Amino acid sequence: MTNKIPNSVIGAVSSVLAEYHYSHSTLNSLFMESGAPGGVPEGNCETKCYSWLRRCNDDSTVDPMQVLGQVIQKFMDLDVCCSPYRLNFEAHSCPPVPGKFTCVLCGPYCDFSH
Repeated sequence: MTNKIPNSVIGAVSSVLAEYHYSHSTLNSLFMESGAPGGVPEGNCETKCYSWLRRCNDDSTVDPMQVLGQVIQKFMDLDVCCSPYRLNFEAHSCPPVPGKFTCVLCGPYCDFSH
């Protein structure tokens, strides 16, 4: 049994993290605190996430799934009412962004009033 993060998961997680954490310093802190190996990778936020998760798979001293779990823990602990991209973690609320996000409960016509 392999403990590597599948490429499809790396791509999806990188995309979501880059959309939410559009600050390089926030991403850097998140990965460093989660035990990702090596220095800060070059590139935009999505490339940086992708590179760090791939590096976890390539480093035999790191448990890639443990790092992944710590990186996405904040998202997994939420009681999500709609798309996680622009969640306010403190208020557990989702701002309405018509046409950009789809509520996972109601679908694309949700007014995000719940």
